[in-house]
Amino acid sequence: MSNTIDPKELKILSDILALVLEEHAGQSENALAAIRARAKKNQVTGGALKNLFSAIAPNPPPRP
Repeated sequence: MSNTIDPKELKILSDILALVLEEHAGQSENALAAIRARAKKNQVTGGALKNLFSAIAPNPPPRP
């Protein structure tokens, strides 16, 4: 696994986590469908996101 964080993977992961906390189910479902399409377009897999989360959870990168 690379030590660099793919910005596309990080964006998709952050969007998914935000949707988990979203209260409006209809909006969340529509947004999740859009995220799925973007992930497919960018060839980002669920495994890649899981690995990314595992990599950054114990030592998150500094905020810009």
